[in-house]
Amino acid sequence: MNQTITTSVPALDKTVRICSYLFNTPGATFSQIQQDLGLPKSSTSSLLNALVDHHLLRQDRGRFFLGQIGRASCRER
Repeated sequence: MNQTITTSVPALDKTVRICSYLFNTPGATFSQIQQDLGLPKSSTSSLLNALVDHHLLRQDRGRFFLGQIGRASCRER
């Protein structure tokens, strides 16, 4: 999915962008995600932490990967 969809829920839009990015770039660091997507640092940090807490992502040695729920969701797209 190359097109960026913008809805009335910006946090969800950013979340989908992060998950799509990690589907294509597994093992990205915080800096890679934040810079490549052009997101504010504070939003990126908050969203990544929440996504890890909800098991949509997992973090290993400073790198982020889709978690089991995130992988299943991306596969259905």
